[in-house]
Amino acid sequence: MLEETAVVATVDLYYREATRMCAKYPFPPPLTPLEELIAQAYQAMVANGSGYHTVYETCRYWRRIMEYATQHAVSTFSSTFAEEYLAMVQQQPAVPASHVPSIKHALQVLGEVQQHGHWDPRPLPRRVASSSPFSAPSTPLETLIAQVYQQMVSQGYRAATLAQEAGRWQRFITFADAQGIDILSPSLATTYVTLCREDPMMTRSQLKGIKRALRRLLEFAECGTWQRFPARSQETSLNSTTFTAARERFLQYWQIERQVARNTYQYGRRYTLQFLQYLEAAHIKDWSPLSASIIGCFVSDNPNWSPGTRQVVISTLRSFFRYLFIHGEVGRDWSCCLPTVHRGPKRKLPVIWTAEELTALFAAVERTSAVGKRDYAILLLACRLGMRASDIRTLCLEDIHWEHTRLDFTQEKTGRHVVLPLPTEVGEAVIAYLREGRPQSHHREVFLCHTAPFAPFGHENRLHRILNDYRERAGIYWKPGQAHGMHSLRHTFATHMQAATVPLETIASLLGHQCLESTRIYTQIDLTALRQVALDPEEVTYDR
Repeated sequence: MLEETAVVATVDLYYREATRMCAKYPFPPPLTPLEELIAQAYQAMVANGSGYHTVYETCRYWRRIMEYATQHAVSTFSSTFAEEYLAMVQQQPAVPASHVPSIKHALQVLGEVQQHGHWDPRPLPRRVASSSPFSAPSTPLETLIAQVYQQMVSQGYRAATLAQEAGRWQRFITFADAQGIDILSPSLATTYVTLCREDPMMTRSQLKGIKRALRRLLEFAECGTWQRFPARSQETSLNSTTFTAARERFLQYWQIERQVARNTYQYGRRYTLQFLQYLEAAHIKDWSPLSASIIGCFVSDNPNWSPGTRQVVISTLRSFFRYLFIHGEVGRDWSCCLPTVHRGPKRKLPVIWTAEELTALFAAVERTSAVGKRDYAILLLACRLGMRASDIRTLCLEDIHWEHTRLDFTQEKTGRHVVLPLPTEVGEAVIAYLREGRPQSHHREVFLCHTAPFAPFGHENRLHRILNDYRERAGIYWKPGQAHGMHSLRHTFATHMQAATVPLETIASLLGHQCLESTRIYTQIDLTALRQVALDPEEVTYDR
């Protein structure tokens, strides 16, 4: 039986995590020894870094165990109860045989927590994929599927994933045979998906899996590989050849001659396309009808743009119009017609982590697992060196110079070359991940996703979920509306450096800033110094 204080702490953590991760299956407050044991087991799984889906599925089976115990007036967990429950489940025809291992796992976790007070997250032995079910293909479609299957095996996909994909492809082959078709085509795949969608027994997740399996085949047939996530739809082409050619020349000039940053280039692609599409929607096909009122309407017609976004749009169009005027494509410099957006000084103060909060954050990371080793190293790079999420995500093995204990890389955002010292704490965390956690891969990025095909993080991944998960596990909560992403650790690094009386120029060099004004934004708050100069109200006198 837990002590009263331990029960309160366990319930508190239990409910915070249950609300966030398992809202569809909320447990009642623990009232019996069995329910208290489940609360402890839940806490152990969360603390050990178990994946979202693992915890989610285990909660489902624990809920059914509690319902069974309530029906049979059982309040404590024992090996006899576990055996009886498992025997009952195996006799139920409605329970698929594939669910039995997961139910055994849920019972095993409870047994270990009851016996040892903790749960050892030993990785389950990885099943080796059996011989390919498409070892003797007789049609072009089966040959294609066999090639995709073998590539998935070589990339380390789990046997369960391979079995699911093979089952979807087998049913697709049966459908194609019934149609008398033995070659894959987008129309065949679309017809099959439409047929599956009309099946009343088809669930949403099953349809999603079928789409993913067919997308894998289509992309492999076209490119010889496939993307892990569906690619975003291609940008809509313009109808006007005049607009299309001018935009492509401007973007090429921006990228090659101006060498703008990657994000700036993407903004240029996005907002020039939106502006030219706006002109085409107004039945304008060349530059002659262009006017200041049309430009002003485009800038002011979108109410969803924030002042910052509007400023980026205006800056992009200003560069576009100047390019068109300088190169003689328009007879007037329309950039002077664009309004100026006054954002004023930033009033929102950055979120600064205290030393106690950082200690609790790092303590919440379970460093015995591969994912925990990776996440711990990522958090240290952000907190101890002030690195941006984009630079952590793109950090390569060649960027770490162990003999000189430093990092030598080019910033993703600015393109500026930066050299940072490599503290012992950070270096040991990275070494632990490289030696004991990082999957085998041909990719040169240091940090990888830990699901097949073990690729680097996507370009738009800001690593926010990593920080947010451990922040909630540590019981750290911010006020609504406060920014608490990875960039808050960069603010914290700069603020703590300033509190240690490090010169502003040194902080700027460590952050990779060219302008000190950029660094001052990161050092707006020094609470300790503010408290030292705060006035005592009793010492204040007023002249009447």
